[in-house]
Amino acid sequence: MIDELIPQVRLNCLISDAAFWGYYSTCGLLLRLREQYRFEEGIPPGLPVDIRNVGPWIEKREAEWQRLEDEPLRDIVLEGKTYSPFDSESVSSLIESEGFVYGGGHGVYMKPVFFLAELNSRSTLGGTTVLKAGRELVRDLSIHPAMSRGNVIIARSDMVHAMLRDRFEEYRASTRKGMLAAAFEAYAASPDAIEADIRKVADSELETFIHHEYGEIIESSRLGPDWAGLLEALGTSRTGLELRGLKDALADTTEGGMLSHIIGGQKAGSLYFYISSLTGLRYTLAAAVRKAAKKFAGSGDWRAIEQARRGSYETSLGVTDECLEVYHNSSPNELEENLKAALLRACPMR
Repeated sequence: MIDELIPQVRLNCLISDAAFWGYYSTCGLLLRLREQYRFEEGIPPGLPVDIRNVGPWIEKREAEWQRLEDEPLRDIVLEGKTYSPFDSESVSSLIESEGFVYGGGHGVYMKPVFFLAELNSRSTLGGTTVLKAGRELVRDLSIHPAMSRGNVIIARSDMVHAMLRDRFEEYRASTRKGMLAAAFEAYAASPDAIEADIRKVADSELETFIHHEYGEIIESSRLGPDWAGLLEALGTSRTGLELRGLKDALADTTEGGMLSHIIGGQKAGSLYFYISSLTGLRYTLAAAVRKAAKKFAGSGDWRAIEQARRGSYETSLGVTDECLEVYHNSSPNELEENLKAALLRACPMR
């Protein structure tokens, strides 16, 4: 069955990339293409990529995108039955006995995200099913360490490893001692760390991404259908993307979410990785956590981090409630402008 599924997933990955490659910056696209080349050619992380071979590969990929740019995503057909490409649960249930897991969802800019991987483990977290994916067979250009749909989380160990390998190279090349350096050093990973050391860091950090998705599930349940309706109304506009960042901030700081997990496990490296990755609205709303983290290295005071987490959650919650109030009291024509004003009032420095 898996041999039947691989080409179908690969085609949908190409169709998604063909439609959305223009959303990336030039630098971002080139980095993703380099990583995709490494992945598809089976070049292990840490080994150099021969740039002479990448150019022709990119030209071939761009030709495939031109051919597919207006094509619709294909349904998945297995054993004579048809499934939506986003029906991860049904497709995964068919291949789990063979030791595989399938993921289909939406990422940044509502880009369709697909992957197929070996299944490492199945567990539960507060009633939520957690599937840990291992070696990936097929994936698109998107960079998502974990995904959730319904009451299922799929965590991608290969993707976390690739992400942290890139961040390790950034750390090794930098002369500044910032949060990223503190993160690796908290894991005792020096600039001379070997690949096995980075894999250990990735295995630990996989759990933090799982708890971010768990926080997403908690907050989706609390916010209900109104929030989904608000995001649908905004589509891929800048304001819509900011509100998705607001939801991420809630998921980070909610009880049981990413920061709650970090604090409970006293994972200093994870705390520093979290701070070093913050951008946009998540950065602004985590001001209290950022301030506490700067003092943490000297004090080791997890109580201060917990207090800051709660404060940041309450701040994010207040902004969310205000945005929902705007949604309920605005006409479709004035919704986005009213939301922009609300976000500016709440987060003037974002």
